[in-house]
Amino acid sequence: MAKLGSESLNDLSAGAVFLATGGGGDPYVHQLIAQQALDTYGPVELLDPDDLDDDAFVVAIGGVGYIGTAEDAGHVRVYQHDGVENTWDKLGNDIDGEAAGDYSGVSVSLSADGTTLAIGADANDDSFSDAGHVRV
Repeated sequence: MAKLGSESLNDLSAGAVFLATGGGGDPYVHQLIAQQALDTYGPVELLDPDDLDDDAFVVAIGGVGYIGTAEDAGHVRVYQHDGVENTWDKLGNDIDGEAAGDYSGVSVSLSADGTTLAIGADANDDSFSDAGHVRV
């Protein structure tokens, strides 16, 4: 699986879209935001649709640095492929981390039939500091 790291950012065109970095404005600002995310969380694994099984119509994507519930709470989004329109449509609402610094979505696992999802939050503090947990 290919990865997008810091060294790749300069190779991307100024008009490229960086997911989860906002919209509009100066493209250089988006590159700085992406660089900060890569420095903090490491390289991003890139999903090539050709790498999916022919029957893989549901994917789960974790965003550990997402600020939804709180800073770095993280979240997961689930998408389903529409074979007729050839689009990926979001299923349901975002599944947000519970508290600041949980890093929910650091790992995700989806059953082969796409009906069961496990979400890892390696710094969740419910039991004790940074104990982590998995939500299914």
